[in-house]
Amino acid sequence: MNELILVSEFWKNQTVENYLNCQDYFYKSKNFDPFEKYIERLDLEFENKDYNAFINNVTETMQLSLHILQKLYVSYKMIGNKLEAAKYFTKSAEVAQVILSTGDGTREFPYQIIYPSDYKEVLLYLKEVYEKHSIINFENKKLDAVLTKNKTEYFFEITDLQRCKENAVSEKVDDMIKWFEKKSNRPI
Repeated sequence: MNELILVSEFWKNQTVENYLNCQDYFYKSKNFDPFEKYIERLDLEFENKDYNAFINNVTETMQLSLHILQKLYVSYKMIGNKLEAAKYFTKSAEVAQVILSTGDGTREFPYQIIYPSDYKEVLLYLKEVYEKHSIINFENKKLDAVLTKNKTEYFFEITDLQRCKENAVSEKVDDMIKWFEKKSNRPI
């Protein structure tokens, strides 16, 4: 199965199980960007009000990101396409509902997110404003502990995301070593 089939399955039936299946597949895929560098580039297009470029450069798999869905909604609204704007507003609400159904935001039952930038969007649905966050260990899990302006704390599980980041860095280091060995004709 590939990521597009999983995303399609999610949109046919927006369940926690389908969302977590996408999360699991993405985190194991070499195509997933756990550091969100591509999303940062998209954000620049959005901030520069290049809405058409933003829309055209969003990939299908990114449409499970609340951050991206919110910006697709605004982009379509700004270019006057009310029908597409409404579609992405609805998709955003559907993804938010699924994320909020993955847990209750406590240490014991943290929310699950695919994209790290989504926790700020989740806070908007909870009518909270982000203040700061920290990474903590709790019962063999890594959690992103997010504190709001109201001093409420919400937790997001990032164990698999952290592992995905570590694997991505490890692969880059391996690639650099191979490149050096090839160029220098000597092993490290």
